[in-house]
Amino acid sequence: MIIDYEVTADDLLAFNEYYLTHSAVYRRQWIRGLVISVLVLSLLPILVLVRRDKPFMEAAVDIWPLLLGPIIMVPIYFAISKRGLRRNLRRFIVTKEVAGALGPHSLMLQEDGLSSRDPTGEQRVKWSAVQSVTLTEDRLMIFLNNATGFVIPRRAFADRQQLEAFVAEVRQKAGITL
Repeated sequence: MIIDYEVTADDLLAFNEYYLTHSAVYRRQWIRGLVISVLVLSLLPILVLVRRDKPFMEAAVDIWPLLLGPIIMVPIYFAISKRGLRRNLRRFIVTKEVAGALGPHSLMLQEDGLSSRDPTGEQRVKWSAVQSVTLTEDRLMIFLNNATGFVIPRRAFADRQQLEAFVAEVRQKAGITL
């Protein structure tokens, strides 16, 4: 089975964003950044309360806006990190190194693996390299074991049946069970 499709910057962005946000390494870094941010914002109110010359509750009431900082930081950090990730991925996608990933592609399912063709050349991948197959609302993503893969827009398939047959064949040949 052969699928011909066009990869856009949005397709590539979605592929990389999905991979990173589902990566254990990225999640650990994200949580570490959140914890550090909350701890840093907690430091000032703690120092004020420790060095107070008023009763504890009176001092806490006086600095209540400082006490809100660590609490407010959680949704702010979430929004800023997600926007920063997208911004950095968009910057990366327009570089020369990624230019070949955009444009027309072909992906052929063969007995021994996947064969792909894009503007930079051809590639063959054994079925054992396929780590996972993910179907999102707009794209089919085939992840390989080296943090790369194929992103195929749903628009490349004539209908839902063709997409489902393609996904089933990839999963069967790669030995991936649901």
